[in-house]
Amino acid sequence: MITTFSHRFGHYYSRPSVAGPIHYCPALLPYTHNNKLFLSMSSSGDDHNLMHPADIDHEPQVKESVIRLMTRLALQYNAVNLSQGFPNEPPPRKVKLALAQAVLSGKDDGLLQNNHCDSTEQALTESIMSLLTKSSEDTLTDELNQYSPPMGRADARKAVSDYYSRLYNYEVSEDHITLTLGATEAVATALRTVGRPGDKVVIFEPFHELYCSQCEIFYLNPVYVTLRPNKEKSEWHYDSDELKDAIKGAKAIILNTPHNPTGKCFEYSELKQIVNLCLQEEDCYIITDEIYEHMTYPDDNGTPRKHLLIPEAFPEATCRTLVCNSLGKSASATGKSSSVHLAIFSSSFPVNLMSHINPRMAAGVVLASARLVFIV
Repeated sequence: MITTFSHRFGHYYSRPSVAGPIHYCPALLPYTHNNKLFLSMSSSGDDHNLMHPADIDHEPQVKESVIRLMTRLALQYNAVNLSQGFPNEPPPRKVKLALAQAVLSGKDDGLLQNNHCDSTEQALTESIMSLLTKSSEDTLTDELNQYSPPMGRADARKAVSDYYSRLYNYEVSEDHITLTLGATEAVATALRTVGRPGDKVVIFEPFHELYCSQCEIFYLNPVYVTLRPNKEKSEWHYDSDELKDAIKGAKAIILNTPHNPTGKCFEYSELKQIVNLCLQEEDCYIITDEIYEHMTYPDDNGTPRKHLLIPEAFPEATCRTLVCNSLGKSASATGKSSSVHLAIFSSSFPVNLMSHINPRMAAGVVLASARLVFIV
């Protein structure tokens, strides 16, 4: 799993023009109305700063992503694919059984209760076998394979809330949680929610290519702060003055911690500085990407590194933080068919704001995903 963090140094130091990792989500593409370009809604609701299409001198240069290009070439030439970080071990068996049972039954069956999945693997297997022998006429109602609310099923959002309560002792209402299909869509939804064309977004480099490509699609202006290696301590650090200059006038900063591809786990003092700098700005938000939260490794002295949840560690930043997270990597379930929970939560936005931007999800997948939250 270490290669998850280290396999991309070659092209992650460069700044590719743009890739198209969210092409599957047409709801996130820009649109015009009354000669104005709308990509987001601000917390204030005003629109006097929205850019006119005539002020935009280019179209988003959407093209095949570097990761997908290298994956396609690796398949074509039967080469070892070091471009895409995904596990090759299977998800927990109980999760796969719960997913199959949910899709076949179309019903909750009371499995999402008491912060854990009560059913054993044997019980799930027996239920699946029973469902396979039934005719379709025996199932009169189907709930889980139909539309869910735009922000996700209430029980699935409650499962995510319980997850943070259990692991971080942090209480967040399910009304402040939005479920999306994957981390890519979550970050895009967060950027579109807070950003407007021309806004500045701070990104630590090296970085995952989706950050700059999404900025391009939404006409946002990425500004980069470089992480530099300290070979003596086997650590990565940024220049504080460079960060201060970058955040001035910024609308958002994308904070990937633990960081891909370096594996850096941002320390408390670093997070404190980032929080303080963002709070000094009038309207600067922290968009976190925490999909590697459980993949932290000790330093050279054997001291464990710990992932910190910003709203829990810095309550004063709760209203400026949108947490994006997924269990896709940790639970070896990166495929969309077994998509795990992805939460965007913030107390500073009405619950319907990001859910209107976020397309609807298949309820069955979300319910099975929430079961994974209980198991983990």
